[in-house]
Amino acid sequence: MEIHYLQGLHGDRALDYEHLIRLDEQLLREKNRADNDQINSLPTRKATAEDKEVRCCICMCDVEEGEVLRVLPCSHKYHQSCIDEWLTYNGCCPVDKKRIAPRRSRGRGTAHES
Repeated sequence: MEIHYLQGLHGDRALDYEHLIRLDEQLLREKNRADNDQINSLPTRKATAEDKEVRCCICMCDVEEGEVLRVLPCSHKYHQSCIDEWLTYNGCCPVDKKRIAPRRSRGRGTAHES
């Protein structure tokens, strides 16, 4: 009888552990995503003939003249709609993984304040 009880506890612990792992992954995604203000602060422009060699690595389509592009701080260009959606899940460039803005703090103030 005690063995079944211990196996039950172990099973519950395994489920709790899996739950904690999922929660940790969710919090990491939340922490790494960009908010709308950060995304909207990035410049946009219309694609020109000079952009004919640019391919949006998110949708894998070539950029066509007149389409709206968003330019990240690292200078990579993407279709605005593609990168905006990407950044709501992951606040970094898909190519070089550079963050578009500093990570947000959850507390009041910054770590530099005393």
